[in-house]
Amino acid sequence: MTGLRTAGPADGHPRTEHALTAVRTLPLRVGIAEGESVDSWIERLARRHKIAPRPLLPVLGLPPPTRVTFTNRLIYGIDPALWRRVEQATGLQERRLDSAVGDAIAVVTPLLSGGSRFCPRCLADHDGWQVSWRLNWTVACRRHLLLLHDGCPACGAVPRRTVIGGATPIPPATCTHLPKGSRRRCGAELTTAPAHRAGSAVLEVQNWIDQLIAELAGTGGLAASSLFADLPVVVSWLLRHQRGELQTTANRLARGLPQTLTADRGTGRRPRTGAPLTAALLIHAQTILGPDGDRATATLRSVLSSLETRRRVPPPGMSARRWNSLAPTFPNRFLRAADTDLSSLQRLRMKSALATAARPTGDVTGRVRAIPQMFWPDWSGRLLPVAGFLPELFRAAISACLLIPGNPRRDLAGVAAPLNPRVSSHIISGLLQGFADLPGSSHSQVLALLCRIADYLDEVGSPIDYQRRREQIPAAPLGWHQWRALACSAGAHPGDRPDQGRHLHAQRHLHQLLSGADLADRRHQLAFRDPGDRNRFVDFAVSLTPALRRALRAHATSLLADLGIAEPLTWSPPAELAEDLVDLPGIDTDTLDMDTVSRLVVDEHRPLGDAAVALGVHIEHIRIALERLDRPQRQWSRGAVPNAWLREQQAAQLFTRDFFEREYLQRGRRLKEIAEETGFDRKTIARFAKQAGITLAKAATPFPIDPAWLREQYCDRHRSTAEIATELGTTQMTVNRALRRLGVPLRPQGVAGFPQMNAVLAPHIPADVRAAVEGSLHGWHRLRRFQIAMQFPNQKTAASYLNANQNALVKQLQRLEHDIGEPLFHRSAFAKPQRPTTRGHALLHDLQNDRVQASMNAALRGSSIPPMPGSAVLAQATESLTTRRPPGPMVPFDDIPVERIRVGSSTLTLLRHLLDHPGEEFYGAQIRARTGLDQGTLYPLLNRLKQARWLTSRLEDDQSWLDRAPNGCGPGRRRTYYTLTPDGHRAATYEVERRAVSRGLLQERP
Repeated sequence: MTGLRTAGPADGHPRTEHALTAVRTLPLRVGIAEGESVDSWIERLARRHKIAPRPLLPVLGLPPPTRVTFTNRLIYGIDPALWRRVEQATGLQERRLDSAVGDAIAVVTPLLSGGSRFCPRCLADHDGWQVSWRLNWTVACRRHLLLLHDGCPACGAVPRRTVIGGATPIPPATCTHLPKGSRRRCGAELTTAPAHRAGSAVLEVQNWIDQLIAELAGTGGLAASSLFADLPVVVSWLLRHQRGELQTTANRLARGLPQTLTADRGTGRRPRTGAPLTAALLIHAQTILGPDGDRATATLRSVLSSLETRRRVPPPGMSARRWNSLAPTFPNRFLRAADTDLSSLQRLRMKSALATAARPTGDVTGRVRAIPQMFWPDWSGRLLPVAGFLPELFRAAISACLLIPGNPRRDLAGVAAPLNPRVSSHIISGLLQGFADLPGSSHSQVLALLCRIADYLDEVGSPIDYQRRREQIPAAPLGWHQWRALACSAGAHPGDRPDQGRHLHAQRHLHQLLSGADLADRRHQLAFRDPGDRNRFVDFAVSLTPALRRALRAHATSLLADLGIAEPLTWSPPAELAEDLVDLPGIDTDTLDMDTVSRLVVDEHRPLGDAAVALGVHIEHIRIALERLDRPQRQWSRGAVPNAWLREQQAAQLFTRDFFEREYLQRGRRLKEIAEETGFDRKTIARFAKQAGITLAKAATPFPIDPAWLREQYCDRHRSTAEIATELGTTQMTVNRALRRLGVPLRPQGVAGFPQMNAVLAPHIPADVRAAVEGSLHGWHRLRRFQIAMQFPNQKTAASYLNANQNALVKQLQRLEHDIGEPLFHRSAFAKPQRPTTRGHALLHDLQNDRVQASMNAALRGSSIPPMPGSAVLAQATESLTTRRPPGPMVPFDDIPVERIRVGSSTLTLLRHLLDHPGEEFYGAQIRARTGLDQGTLYPLLNRLKQARWLTSRLEDDQSWLDRAPNGCGPGRRRTYYTLTPDGHRAATYEVERRAVSRGLLQERP
């Protein structure tokens, strides 16, 4: 065997080695087993040539050995061309050695010692040393179902750290460790090491590792590569925080098997652990990094529950560099597990409430274009709690919060600045703190919804580019003439001045509709000037009629078309994003009881706050819902601006030059005739005639009136122009023009010009009486009613005697107190009659004065006010104050499954009418016309019967609703139809018959 020359002592301890030269081919050859490591094969090849392994390396053409050649240098990093030469020299198939070296799986962490674990049964079967045993994550032999050994059972050293030299072959499966200070190697038989059975959990995790290694070696799988890169970091973190639990698990896996303790200190380096402890670590790591995300999250949550410091990202004990180097799997599961322990800002930034939780590394600058400055109204209603937030600031801040998910920037003001510079970091922090104070799971669900909307905008996008609209929509999107025409055509008053009042509010409404602008930002050209200005805008927005709202939306649509913006007018994220979030702090405004809102706000003219309190919602919820309310169209007087504008448009279409040439010039018809036929006044017709270039005939001679007589009648006798015109047989306008020609200033129009308003009483009349009569209408009437009312125990009995509405009597007495400037009587309390105050006694005394009585009787001549009541009437009224015990609870019906209610006179009237029309559907106005019940009494009564299940209701269908619309007008408010249920019919029959029997109107049957 030329070239194989060695020298050394017989005991196997190398002293000198002569240089050997590489050969082209070896005469003696050895095959390599499946999975065998290259150093094990070289050792068997050297044993065949009866030499130690290290002298064989230069013969094979491998790098020359040093005094200590570590096995790792032989397994990793050798030039593949050298292995091709070795395969050729040893007769192996080309690339046969690729699976015997570690280059193919270099990313898999090896043992820090550089040695190898081993299975004694495999060594006894002469299968050689497996290359997989050198991997730190190989802990069990799946063939023999045993835990691998980490060291020699005799000396405890890790086997196969170095390539052995010398002239003596190495016996198979023996320990080659040379103890310090000794000249002999250990030589222990490793096949005799005790066998420790591997449990199912260990075999399962070993199978997981082997599959990942096969995937990595076969296809170079990215998932497997990332997992092996993260495994040391995750294992180190587990060792740092669960050392005791893991050691207990390792002891249970292999009792009595020597284990190598870890030297890791949370740096993320490869741990030096024995097979049992490594197996325990891998079992936990497989759960955390495996395919079952929910189970991994639960495991991590259990780990975090044992830590003192949990509110931290990166995880406690892990450096930021290691955290940022991890693949997304572990950070996602850690964030989901730590979700409830993180601050609201961290939860939102990292989306820890969602399954897509991740480190904030994305670019969210494009999301700004898809978000309005004021949050979408429907979603604002879902997120706004009943109390605790200002609605405008809330909507502005919640929109800015959509820029936080996935945003690595920590400066909140800088995050919000691209969308709305008004939203400061303090505002966002206060909003998130307010959400954190919400009860139950509301806080988590709000954060989850914001993250879902942000993800939706990133993945799907928005059909509206709000940033483009903010840049292109003009500050004045609606000119004065456009607004005047638009408002009047919709039957609304446009206001009095351009760029102020209703015109300004209409421009603001359009700007918010189009761009979602935050008008509380002082930098906006249409910004609110003060809180009162903002409140007036809110009142304008909620009072829009459906016709005016449709007109404004149509104008906004045309404005977008003029700007070349092909987008829908409005949009909001789909409602499906919150379909499983049932504990959001707000409400879906589409579910509000609009009948109640309409009754309180429209019918009863009560403030929005009252409706919010009645329904238990935020006032902003009512404002949002009012956009769906069909408010009744206001009926304007003939001279009001909307009607005047409409008539002006009609006149402009009718009174053309052709019309005047035909009717006025050719047919010779006078303006008076044209006015009577068309319904327009002569002044308007004359104006359009002049605009058309028509020369009109001169006016008739003015009506003759004696100037002196006119002055006497108007100035001295204070007669009205209407009375004077009637006496002269002319029109009131003719008298007015005559007064103007005489230079007589006209008295104010309307009630201010009545003689009663200008009457002055004689000086001998007491001051309080003069204060009540002078400068007002019907002062004597109020004084007489006060005089009569003070004879009765309360205002109810007084109103009954006066045949007046009680509310009207209350307002008249309040007006009297206002005119005199002091309370006149103490109101009645339970079983305690009303009584005059000191000032009231004085007034009653003054009214008994003969001269006052004479003036009062003269003023009230022909009045319907009854005389002072007699003693019999007052005695009967006093009896009504007897104390009555409050009624007890209603006894339910025996066999009628509806709630029993108290039946008063109004209820009885309604029930009788319903029984007279069985099976008929009806609506409120219809019942009011038939029964005469007051609106404030009827509608609460209908709702009470509906709640008690006596009635059912439905909204009017679309066809009927649209058919009722007058020509040129919107359909108005939908009707609510009610129907008496069968059980309600039985209950109504019972109550009506019972009331009739109790009053003796029917004879009871035997």
